[in-house]
Amino acid sequence: MTGWKQCAQVPRWGQADWEAMQGVASPGPDGMSRIVPAFLKVAPTGGLDAAAMLALLSQIGQLGGRLTRPEADRLASALPPPGESVAELRLVIHLPRPKLDELAQLGAVLHVGPPVALPLVPLTEMSQPGENLQLDGAAPASTPILGVIDDGIPFLHARTRRGAAASRIAAIWLQADARVPAAFGAGLVRIGRQLDRGDIETMLASGETEADIYRRMNRSLLPVTQRASTNHLLSHGAQVLDSAGGADPFAATDAGLRDVDILAVQLPPAAVADTSGRRLDPYVVMGLRWMVTEALRLCRARGGPVPLIVNISMGSLGGPGTASAFLADWIAHEMDRYRKLSGAGPDDPGLRVVLPYGNSWRDRLVAKAVVRPDQPLKLTWRLQPDDHSASFLELRAAGDTAGLRVSVTAPDARVPPLSLAWDQAAQGWRCNGPSGKPRAAVLPLAETPTALLLALAPTERPGGGEVAPAGGWQIEVTAAPGTEVSVKAQVQRDDTPAGYRLLGRQPWLDHPAGWTWDGEMRGYLDPGAGPVTRKASAAAHAGIDRPGALTVGALRQGAPVRPSTYTAEGGTPGSAGPSLSAIADDGAILGGRLTAGVLSGSSARLSGTSVAAPAVVRRMIERLLTGQGIELGDLIGQAPGPAPDSRRGYGALEGQRAWSASGE
Repeated sequence: MTGWKQCAQVPRWGQADWEAMQGVASPGPDGMSRIVPAFLKVAPTGGLDAAAMLALLSQIGQLGGRLTRPEADRLASALPPPGESVAELRLVIHLPRPKLDELAQLGAVLHVGPPVALPLVPLTEMSQPGENLQLDGAAPASTPILGVIDDGIPFLHARTRRGAAASRIAAIWLQADARVPAAFGAGLVRIGRQLDRGDIETMLASGETEADIYRRMNRSLLPVTQRASTNHLLSHGAQVLDSAGGADPFAATDAGLRDVDILAVQLPPAAVADTSGRRLDPYVVMGLRWMVTEALRLCRARGGPVPLIVNISMGSLGGPGTASAFLADWIAHEMDRYRKLSGAGPDDPGLRVVLPYGNSWRDRLVAKAVVRPDQPLKLTWRLQPDDHSASFLELRAAGDTAGLRVSVTAPDARVPPLSLAWDQAAQGWRCNGPSGKPRAAVLPLAETPTALLLALAPTERPGGGEVAPAGGWQIEVTAAPGTEVSVKAQVQRDDTPAGYRLLGRQPWLDHPAGWTWDGEMRGYLDPGAGPVTRKASAAAHAGIDRPGALTVGALRQGAPVRPSTYTAEGGTPGSAGPSLSAIADDGAILGGRLTAGVLSGSSARLSGTSVAAPAVVRRMIERLLTGQGIELGDLIGQAPGPAPDSRRGYGALEGQRAWSASGE
């Protein structure tokens, strides 16, 4: 039956429910049921002792749940000694999707990741993660560790070495699609491969070229249909890693940086290609958990707490924009965990995480309005043709939704109009096509009943299947008499990263009152007086609220130095602006900053808050190596004011040098 109908059961998991409706969570072609990564928080009254933790794991095992090897390693570090307990335990569990409701009875399911089919065929290369990390000499405990989580990490690059053949990379996790290889361990899921320093140095000594090693590793881990970034001339991860901690392997001027060990996570291509963050956030969280565990091993090897500075130059849009957002909340948890287990002092975060503030200032993705009976929120959500991925729009009400009504009108009759009270819409509705699968759906978002998710199928499916009409979708929120509620609409990111095969094409919001003259951009691009706004355009993680967590905006060289034309703007209760800003563009014409390519000796330019963040990380490392402070005031050279500028933050990173023809 086509047309809108209410879901048989009230959806609970947002985009995971949309995937289930599309059949993504049904049995795979090999007959194996698809499983999902579930992010579980257990915090019972009285805490958990070791026996309670083991009993919990037994219950999870009975549901068909599995752990990754890094998760099992992390759990070992969480077991309290006899007679003690922990107030909270967090786990990443891979289990069949139909078991989610039973898992939710054991604790709070904070997030459900995208499904994967398990088991699959074994990998062509097998290796167990090493339990011990090799150290080159007795590095002092105060020498920091650099962590980088990104796409396409060139782990053989000369700028990550000490001399010709000694690697600074203590360990790297090359993530890939989940598998359960034979003989890998009962109940364990394998996600890619981990290399330690010894593995990397063996490769360096083999005489094989960097390019050949990368190709061989990528063939063993990734399907040929996925982009292996280290097979190409440049990658986002190569540029970020070099910006954050790259050093000449021989120059005396870089001797301090060469003492800094590196932990790295290479994200799977499928997670990077899906810019909505649906696949990205789960892998970032798993990578950070692994990184914290490996850094704790280095702490034990060095005999004391070690500062860990992690750069995550990735991000998505949408979400509540506060510290409760999934990625922001879990990063804060890992920061607390590292401080506790590393032995850092009470005023020392131990782990510091630096993130980009976002690049979506001009992308027309946010609208805000106070909805009254005489002032509805009316928007046109423009979907592009040839969009091979689903599109999502979030509606969030900052208060009681009683009296609000939501209407959706498609650009053609394939999807009939829908008009429902907000609370009724939150029960879940779907509009099926002839196949019985939905072209569109209205779903509740898991974290709050005051948030709705409008999901649309791709506008193009080369292999067949239901599609949503491209064009202008009319979205309207109205209020009954006596109702006055602030409502925010935000389009989730849906573009295709540079170098990847076309997947998404970014939809945007439009309004008749928009688009006045923008003097800087020399076009009719300013949102004007309508509800579409550039405020609140920051990344989903921008509301993170922890000492040691910094968000970074981008600046452009010029007279005067000004925010880059893409750098996001604050404007939510959880994020008034970035922590600080750093130069990410050498000028209006010469965009980006000069960084390393994938292969040793190559170079490329990278622009965006993605390159501003590692500039801050590099400065923090340099200051630690010389015994200087790395608090926010130390980095900007002045005491932070009472509130940040909405795009610049509390100030600019002090001491950055301008680009010249001879380089920095």
